[in-house]
Amino acid sequence: MKRVLIALENSNLVDKLKKTGKYLVHDKDITYQEGVLEYVSKYSTDIIITKDTLQGSMTKEIFLKQIKLIAPKIKVILFTNEITENYKGFLFANDIFNIIESDTANFTEILDLIESKEGQVIYKNRQNNEKVSNSVKVITKKIVAVFGTSGAGKSYFSSILSYIVSKKIKLNTLLIDMDTQNSAIDIYNNVNNYSTSLLQVMEDIDNDDFNSNSLYDSMTRAKKNSKLSFLLNNIGIYEAQNKLTTEYYSKIYNEAGSKFDVTIVDLPASPFLDVVPYTLTLASDVFFVINPNFISVRQAIKFLDLMVNVWGVSKQNIHIVINKKTQESLELKQVETLLRNYKVCLEICDLDSVEEVVNGIKELDLPESLGISELTKIFGADSKPEKQIVKSNVYNKINSFLGVNR
Repeated sequence: MKRVLIALENSNLVDKLKKTGKYLVHDKDITYQEGVLEYVSKYSTDIIITKDTLQGSMTKEIFLKQIKLIAPKIKVILFTNEITENYKGFLFANDIFNIIESDTANFTEILDLIESKEGQVIYKNRQNNEKVSNSVKVITKKIVAVFGTSGAGKSYFSSILSYIVSKKIKLNTLLIDMDTQNSAIDIYNNVNNYSTSLLQVMEDIDNDDFNSNSLYDSMTRAKKNSKLSFLLNNIGIYEAQNKLTTEYYSKIYNEAGSKFDVTIVDLPASPFLDVVPYTLTLASDVFFVINPNFISVRQAIKFLDLMVNVWGVSKQNIHIVINKKTQESLELKQVETLLRNYKVCLEICDLDSVEEVVNGIKELDLPESLGISELTKIFGADSKPEKQIVKSNVYNKINSFLGVNR
């Protein structure tokens, strides 16, 4: 018999499921997040029926990730007030396929979700319900976070990744500069239109005038690349400390996720700014940038432990990027051993051309600044095959990280 836990603040459902005689149902309905996590950590549970507004100190994303982190094989039937494309992508990425966009559901629907081998999303209007295969996860709308240690080169890598995704894989891409401490996306990409920026978006949200049109008006388009746009950051320390909150992040990410294939978020190095845990717990993939030296690696160990064991970020979704590699740097195997066997996915050499880009001498452009041979080294492809084969290997490797089928 299936073991079922109900955490809905709905004791009637507990009684109804017990009366069917088909399930082993926990006697009481758990009404707070911490109680749910304690229960699934102590007792084997096949199915949990819960809601993302359950009482507790965690965000809904952290709460759900913690459940799957503690009990990866548990089936979650989730009640939510609203399913945005962005939120649905987050749920699918965490193996949550049974979703009800409502505070209530009839008993038959709940029984169907318990017994179904496939997932199902039940929308409010009950007319556009969709079946979801649990074994195939195709997420076309993705948020990718770039985080890492101090001075590792996160903004540089964010810019490189954005150009790869937009110019080579040809996905519509938005790069958001959320580094309120040391914004640099405008410098690396040689754009300086500060009249269109994150500050303008915040004003639109404050005035209840934020939508796809205002987002487009606040973006800056990349030069010679129609599939890449930027949301620049020119807010001051005061706004970052006293005004920028999760309300803004949620609205920006939701709107970006509905309009772009991939949203890449460049984050500050400090884990104490709320944009960092909020974005990392929402992101489908996290590229964690470090430098190959003992100082950066020691900081990385602390950050990774915080991400995985406190915030509930899945270790499988974290891709380590080594930046500024020189002959004197730690070797790849040394870094992976020190990081407790996290796998390094990319290595980027310390290039003189980066200074030229920063100082405005040349533009950041993949073929000129890195070249195909450099790309093959970064993504672990063989540099000897013909150019076309090399490109295919490189872009397929990136596709695998982004979960995009082309």
